[in-house]
Amino acid sequence: MSHVSRKFSAVEFEGRWDPEFYDKRYGIIKDALLATGAEPLSAFVAQANRGTGPRYDASGSVRVINSVNVRSLELSDERQSYVSAAELRANPTAAVHPGDLVVTSTGIGTLGRTFCSVSKETFFADGHITVVRLKDKRMGAYLSAFLQSPLGRAQFVQRRRGSSRQVELYPEDIVSVLVPKLPNDREWLATEWLAAVKEIARANSIYPEAEKRVLDELEWEKIEAAHSSNHFKSTFSVAQVANRWDAEFYAPRVSKLDDALASRGALRFHELEKSYVKGVQPEMYTQEPGITVIKSKDVLKGGINLGSCDRALTKHLDGDQGRVEPGMLVVNMTGVGTLGRAAVVPPSEQSLVVSVDVSAWRIKNEFVPAEYIALFLNSAAGMTQTLRYQTGSSGQLHLYPEHIRNLRVFVKQTASGEVDRHWHLNLARDVRRAASARLAANARLVEIDKRLATIVGVSPRIARE
Repeated sequence: MSHVSRKFSAVEFEGRWDPEFYDKRYGIIKDALLATGAEPLSAFVAQANRGTGPRYDASGSVRVINSVNVRSLELSDERQSYVSAAELRANPTAAVHPGDLVVTSTGIGTLGRTFCSVSKETFFADGHITVVRLKDKRMGAYLSAFLQSPLGRAQFVQRRRGSSRQVELYPEDIVSVLVPKLPNDREWLATEWLAAVKEIARANSIYPEAEKRVLDELEWEKIEAAHSSNHFKSTFSVAQVANRWDAEFYAPRVSKLDDALASRGALRFHELEKSYVKGVQPEMYTQEPGITVIKSKDVLKGGINLGSCDRALTKHLDGDQGRVEPGMLVVNMTGVGTLGRAAVVPPSEQSLVVSVDVSAWRIKNEFVPAEYIALFLNSAAGMTQTLRYQTGSSGQLHLYPEHIRNLRVFVKQTASGEVDRHWHLNLARDVRRAASARLAANARLVEIDKRLATIVGVSPRIARE
């Protein structure tokens, strides 16, 4: 950070004593926005308040929105939880109505994510979310497009409070962010953002249907319905062979799944593997154009988000370690909620590497396509196995290559006992269709960022530094 100095009167006016708040780049962004006639977000807002810590109810009908659910183009159903309608009525300020903005308000990496609810559904915001109700709901798409751009996110980062990983954004911080009016460009920006949201919705309809077809063929409901006792035992000889001493590894539920997969001709992952690529840890990252580094956060069920990836220079990498190519399978090896998530590297002209928290694999495509393997690993049957093989505790969960190699992958066979290649290819095609929709959506976001940078006259690089 460059050296800055401020008069006491200016610091007193802002009410901020942290030097990071006065970083030069924030001043550049502020001056450029004010030159366009920008106003604080509060000029567009009827009310803004934090959500409430809910009393969860698995049988409830109201979806809870927390930090993990808020994405730039969707309210995802990842780790979805619910409350009752009565709980929502008892906490009206936690209600997220159609047209409201939701802003993640805690946590490094998640702070400042914004989405305008385009659903007709009413949600319940937990205490980590700020609900922003607009005076004019028609402004929601434009405001989301701007607030998620580098110019908007930089202002959220500037206003964060706290230290370490306990950072916060309060409602008054959020509504103080400057927003340009841009009457001549606002409609285009809103239209592009809404088109990107629709692309993500399309991906979200294609992918789950493909996943359901796999689980139906596997008769997953019957496997899940099989009675499993909470009391179980195993022999010392079995534990020696497995080299696992954690009780959860031998739970009847996962053992029954293993037996069911074996009886249906599932293959071990190592039978599908051609070669393994170990990830790399860059010495440092850069804002300059460079090698694209795929981390676990970039690996989504529907594909890899290359737009969210960090960059590193060749000199900060360990030779060719971690190099990957389009068509390779990648699997996350760390993290709660991301462990075991798989995707296929999309077509790209960029040079790509995977980081140390991601493994990469070349697949024997003469058996089944890599996209199908990713689809299966992301399904309930795949993730159940991932949880079985995980090591570590609390938030320090890991998978190692030998664990991935032991996972079973369901492979459908024809009546003659051969691999039903047509069935697998059709599912792989659907996975690619979903990934293409996500890529199209992210491309629209890139164009939005470029347009805003051109209008305001501030490079996205300055905002991201």
